[in-house]
Amino acid sequence: EKLLVNSEGEIPFDYKLHCFNGKVEVIQVDIDRYTNHKRNLYDSNWNPLPFTWSLWKDDKPLWDKGRAIEKPENLNEMIAVAEKLSKPFCYTRIDLYDFDNKVYFGEVTFHHGGGTEIIHPEEWDYKLGELVEL
Repeated sequence: EKLLVNSEGEIPFDYKLHCFNGKVEVIQVDIDRYTNHKRNLYDSNWNPLPFTWSLWKDDKPLWDKGRAIEKPENLNEMIAVAEKLSKPFCYTRIDLYDFDNKVYFGEVTFHHGGGTEIIHPEEWDYKLGELVEL
């Protein structure tokens, strides 16, 4: 597959759209992945969410919140793609890239972080769990 790099040689942000029953509820953005990896979480209207979803070490998240980033120009298209791909499933994560004014597909996963990442505060783990309709 084509390597996506900008004119400065940087890879684009990795947008991971967490979908519950075909609806985007959480947008995870991994930023500065190869230098100072941070992770921001947004709702589908690009409002920051008040929790972390990460592996932890020494009682701290490995990927805490990073610097604020602008809403991607193609956010509506990314949400539409993710919701279409995730429609048949109770939960799935759709990974996309917004690059050169185009949306690129990354992957689909059914077990984010292999099911080992912790959501903190814990109340958000329950809130997201309530969104899953089996």
